[in-house]
Amino acid sequence: MKFYLLLRYSQQIRPLCPTRWLVRVSAIQSVITPYNPVLGCLEEMSQSAAGSNVTARASGLRSQLCKGSTLPALKMAQKVFGLLEMLNRSLQARYQTVSGMLKAVDETLSGLRDLRLDAALILISCLQILKRWL
Repeated sequence: MKFYLLLRYSQQIRPLCPTRWLVRVSAIQSVITPYNPVLGCLEEMSQSAAGSNVTARASGLRSQLCKGSTLPALKMAQKVFGLLEMLNRSLQARYQTVSGMLKAVDETLSGLRDLRLDAALILISCLQILKRWL
């Protein structure tokens, strides 16, 4: 059953584009949303067929995702890149004025400052997700 879930989610998980760093929110979201099912599937895969390459890779990926810093980093990156993607779209709009661009930059800076306050909430939500796996 868990393997079926991994297959279902693996079709939704997207790779990160190395050159287009502002188009990463959807890729990050595709990992964060099914985080627990992905961890469960990786755990199951890491315990099957001892000695295989798939087992070693699943075990390594699972241990990386279970680290206390990975999920908070993904969630913070999602928020930061989300703000930057909106700014990027705004700056590249077909009919954008200089004053509109300056306003978009100000709103982005304000959003980034607000993230400092959100950091504690993000850590608490991550601990709730990871407490099963730690």
